[in-house]
Amino acid sequence: AQPVELTHIFKASTPELAAELILRQLPIHFATRIKHIEALCEWWSVPELVQVRNTLAESFQKLRLLETFAANLEPLTLVIHDLRQRHKAIVPLLGVAMGDLRHRGLVSEADGNKWLDAFLLARISTEMC
Repeated sequence: AQPVELTHIFKASTPELAAELILRQLPIHFATRIKHIEALCEWWSVPELVQVRNTLAESFQKLRLLETFAANLEPLTLVIHDLRQRHKAIVPLLGVAMGDLRHRGLVSEADGNKWLDAFLLARISTEMC
C-alpha cells in the first residue's frame, strides 16, 4: 500500500471527507501490515506478534463493517477512539517481539531493524489520518 499523502490529508478538510479518507485508506494499510507480520519466519510463535496481528485484524474488520452516513459520523468516531486506544500497545509489543526473534536466532539485528523500520514507516501516514 502506498503511504497516505499529506496533500490527501489536507484535502480532507471536512469531517465527511476525513471519514471517506479513513474508510478508504486505513483498512488497506492494516491489511498490508498484517501481511508484513505474516511474512516473518515463525511469527505465530511469538505472542506479541500474534497480539499485534490480532489487533490489526480487529481494526480492519471494525472499519470494513462500518456503515458511515454523512449525517452521522458517530459510529466512525467511536471506532477510531477504540482503535487508537488498542493500537497504543503496538510499538512496545513489536520491540519485545523483535527481541524474542533475535534471541532465538530467527532474525538478525539488521533484518529485525529493517523490518521494524518498514512497519513503523508505514504506520506514520495512517497515524495522521
